[in-house]
Amino acid sequence: SRPVMSGGGGNSLSAAASAGRCSHASAYVRSRASRAQRSRRSGQQAGAGESLLGRLWWGPEATKEDRDAAIEPSETVGPEPLRRSLLTERGLFLSLVAFRCANALLLHTHFVPDEFWQSVEVAHRSAFGYGHLTWEWQAGLRSPLYPGAFALLFKLLQLAGADSRLAVAKLPRLLQACLAAVADFYLYRFSRRVAGQRAAQWALICQLLNWFTLYTAPRTLSNCVEWLLTTVGLYYYPWPEAQSRKAQWKFALAVAAACALRPTSAVPWLMLCLWHAARSRRRLGRVLALYGATGLLVLAVSGLADKHYYGRWTLSQLNFLHYNLLSDIGSFYGVHPWHWYITQGIPAILGPHLPLYLYASYQSWRQRRRVETALTLLVIWTLYVYSFLAHKEFRFVFPLLPLMMHQCGLCLSELGPALRKAAVACLCCLGIPAALYFCLIHQRGPLDAVNHLGKDAELRLTRTGVPAHLDPDLHFLFLAPCHSTPLYSHLHSNVSTRTLDCSPNWRDQPGYVEEQEAFYSDPAGFASRLLDTERRPSHILLFDSLLPRLRGLLETRGFTLRKKFFNSHFEDGRRSHYLLLFCRSDWV
Repeated sequence: SRPVMSGGGGNSLSAAASAGRCSHASAYVRSRASRAQRSRRSGQQAGAGESLLGRLWWGPEATKEDRDAAIEPSETVGPEPLRRSLLTERGLFLSLVAFRCANALLLHTHFVPDEFWQSVEVAHRSAFGYGHLTWEWQAGLRSPLYPGAFALLFKLLQLAGADSRLAVAKLPRLLQACLAAVADFYLYRFSRRVAGQRAAQWALICQLLNWFTLYTAPRTLSNCVEWLLTTVGLYYYPWPEAQSRKAQWKFALAVAAACALRPTSAVPWLMLCLWHAARSRRRLGRVLALYGATGLLVLAVSGLADKHYYGRWTLSQLNFLHYNLLSDIGSFYGVHPWHWYITQGIPAILGPHLPLYLYASYQSWRQRRRVETALTLLVIWTLYVYSFLAHKEFRFVFPLLPLMMHQCGLCLSELGPALRKAAVACLCCLGIPAALYFCLIHQRGPLDAVNHLGKDAELRLTRTGVPAHLDPDLHFLFLAPCHSTPLYSHLHSNVSTRTLDCSPNWRDQPGYVEEQEAFYSDPAGFASRLLDTERRPSHILLFDSLLPRLRGLLETRGFTLRKKFFNSHFEDGRRSHYLLLFCRSDWV
């Protein structure tokens, strides 16, 4: 394993070479050298003692400065066990896992519907046999590979008899937190490889302090796995020196997996793959064979998974491109101006890191740094292509953040001590409060409300002994924008539910009217027809902006306000400040 130089504060982290000079380094060197001698005696081939030691200690990508900084003796690093543990890659990785798990446990808010409805809701239905699927899973737009990981987790919990409502709700985010730690770790390795130890430490700090990464990384979104695979791919990419054949396979597999999971990943990787091919003229056939073989392998695995899940031969990637590019069905969920990513998307997700990134990009261009200039051009190219798509979201550019965090870390590593302290203080004072607000407060109503409904279902079962799906008096009605809340992944009870449908007209039905729009055009009339013609609900959940139009109907039908759940200080379209839970008078 490779040592990671770490100090107790910002100054020691920035002075990576100084922190790496420890009194115990010579012992490590002797230990590694003895291992090298044993390896040679056992018949393994190796080069000179110094180069073998460098490979064992740092890996083939290490610079001479990194190795020199590691083996020079120094009295600046003490013998504390914690400090020694952090001087290894294993210690760093375990620390990142602990950090991201704490990050996941701090998440009590809702971001976008896809974090539930394209992952854990699908997994819950696969593992437990009940749940609701959105239209994408009928049309075959989504690959089941990502939800399949959570379905396996749920199945293991079920077999162990540990599938409590809390475990089913929390463990997927903890699993995703572990994947986020892998992404952090590979960002560190990538930055160390192309810019050295000092820049790598600051790049990692920038990532850990980025408010949007804290807010998004532990969420069960396919964009988060795309973010991870992008970081892994960057590390194994030949920058520009030749990589081992094994590393090239890992790079190609990461790229292919990212494109299989999110076909739009092909946009940023196209540029890097073309650059790789252009630099490999003498080995062009081998490079193309590598891309072709890994692409076919991942496509075959994805196709078999689609066949198993959908019960028919289909390719979710082609369906995704058909509906989102040819049919432009994404515009159904909102249309944004072409400049949205430049004027809102990137500035918002970077936050206080924006000045660092802009300055680093300028310096890279001015100093003709090959890798960093390529990363800047890659960001520009991706934003250019994505700007042609009508529907835009912050999470779509989340996989670009590691590229930017590397640039920010390189910038911090080259600043003077006073300016660097001021920059880090700014990142902490602005980024951490923003992350805490969005993780703990903003849009927490949906999770609080559904957790309350889950407790009600559990109490009902305890009192009556009747399973939820057989209880005629238990029925939840959601009069809110569709997919505003998670459902069975947090209820974990086969209770009867009714939500508004907002599926686009993907079947091209003549005269199609979206149910959600029909409700909002006449809330009282639509709700009255629901109460007259469908099963009478025990609970009704709605946003407080609808209360003036539904209060009279609910009171005359015998419903009483039971609880208010804070949602947001800002109104977001039809999602307002509070979620209101009404119950039948005989239930209260």
